[in-house]
Amino acid sequence: MKCLSYKVLLLILVCPCVSSLAQAPHAGTIIYFNPCSGGCSFNQGLEDNSITNISSIIGSSATFTEFQHGSELWAEVLQCLSQKFSPFDVVVTDKDPGSVAHSEVVVAGSPDEGGFPNSIGAVAPFDCSFIENAPAFTFANTYGSSEPICEAAAAMAAHMFSLDTHYHCEDLMTYLTEDCGPKRFVDQEMQCGEHEPRACQCGGSTENSFAVLLEKLGPALPLIFADRFETRSEETWRQAVPKN
Repeated sequence: MKCLSYKVLLLILVCPCVSSLAQAPHAGTIIYFNPCSGGCSFNQGLEDNSITNISSIIGSSATFTEFQHGSELWAEVLQCLSQKFSPFDVVVTDKDPGSVAHSEVVVAGSPDEGGFPNSIGAVAPFDCSFIENAPAFTFANTYGSSEPICEAAAAMAAHMFSLDTHYHCEDLMTYLTEDCGPKRFVDQEMQCGEHEPRACQCGGSTENSFAVLLEKLGPALPLIFADRFETRSEETWRQAVPKN
């Protein structure tokens, strides 16, 4: 498994670990963007598990400080993430799904708390498959505004859904930042790469962010009511999750 990092030095770290939880995706994938209210702790282990807070990519046990930019900016981040993933059959939430299988991106803390250099803005496990039930990390307390936090967190989730880094300014999977405008999952074939084009790590010379996620996650499904259509929401998911 590889560990992809984001921002400034943009290193690709090779992790000598294999996750036994890599498997096919299921309908209505839950993506839990965790602001770590009150702080949150993860233990290092060989097998990623977002339910028990086990990560294969942190160096040791780690405690991350909570999202420090306030509730208003957090609401902006969550709304932005909901919009980025709106074409797909996912539930974007900041409420802990508990024992329900979910993908998780911690959006809090700083890189040093996870044992990473201060130049690293985000990290995620990556092995070219859909790594279900795994955590990734976006070190949000080192950022200053909602859009970069949102873009980094969305990219970390998508790495766990098998997307490589892309050398395309408008795509969410890029490290390019200058004059790119708001990023999205672009529906076209793009070269892979960080600061210059390279072969894609999962094979081939190009990759289509939108098409890959559509295949892995499925299209957003409307919920049909007598008088209206609604897309899958956090509320409909919570109604289906048993209460403790």
